[in-house]
Amino acid sequence: AADADADADAFWDVPLAVRAARDAEAGPARDAALSLLGALASADPRGVMRRALEVSAALTHRASDPESNAGAEDASSRRALEEALSAIVPAWIEGGLGVDAACARVVDALPDAPDHRRAGLVSAFLKASDTCVKQREVGGEETTSRAMGLAVVARELLTRAESLEAAAEASARRRAAKAARRAAKEGGAAAAAALEAIEMEKARAIETASAWVGNLVATLLARETATAAVSALVRVAERATLEGS
Repeated sequence: AADADADADAFWDVPLAVRAARDAEAGPARDAALSLLGALASADPRGVMRRALEVSAALTHRASDPESNAGAEDASSRRALEEALSAIVPAWIEGGLGVDAACARVVDALPDAPDHRRAGLVSAFLKASDTCVKQREVGGEETTSRAMGLAVVARELLTRAESLEAAAEASARRRAAKAARRAAKEGGAAAAAALEAIEMEKARAIETASAWVGNLVATLLARETATAAVSALVRVAERATLEGS
C-alpha cells in the first residue's frame, strides 16, 4: 500500500517502465525499455529502489530470454542490460538498499541468466557500485576501495554456491522443457533435430551448473590486479571470521 501511494505521488511511472522492460519484444523495443529504466533510475532513485524486487525480476527475465542468445542482437541486448544495471545499482544504493543488499539482488538473477552473461552482469554491478562509493567518498561519508565490491560479490557467491548451482540446474531444465514444447509443436524432421539439440544443450547446461559459481569467482578475480584480488579475498576471510566468532 505504501509503495502504491508513493507511486501515485511520483512524477515518473516506474511500475510501467518495469513492465515495459519485462514484456518488450526482442530487439530495439527491448533495448529502449531497458534504457528508459536506467534513465528513471537516475531521475527517481528512490522510486526504483522501492521497486527493487520488480526491477530485479525484469532484469532477470531479460537476461534469461532465449530469444536473445545469438549474434549482434545478443550483443546489443547485453549492452542495454548492463547499461541499465549500471544506472539501477547506484539508485538502489543511494536509495538506502546498501551495497550488500544490492549485490544480493544481482546474484539472485544469475542462476536464470545464460552462462555467458553472468560475468558481464556482475562486472556491471562492480563498476556501478565502485562509482557510487567513490562519489560518497568525496563527501567524506565512506572510505573503501575497488576490493570492497569484489569482496561483497565473492562472499555472496561463495556462501550461496550450493543453492545458486541448484537454482541454475533447475532453470536449465525449465528452459529445455520450454524449448522442447515449442519444437514439438512444429513437428517434422526439423523438430526431431531440434529436440536432439535441446537435449544435448540441457545436458551441457546441467553439467556446467555444478561448477559455475567457482568458475565465475575465479574469472572475476583474474580480471583484477593481483593486489585487488588478494585484498578482496582477505576481506572475505575477515568477514567469515567475524561472523563465525
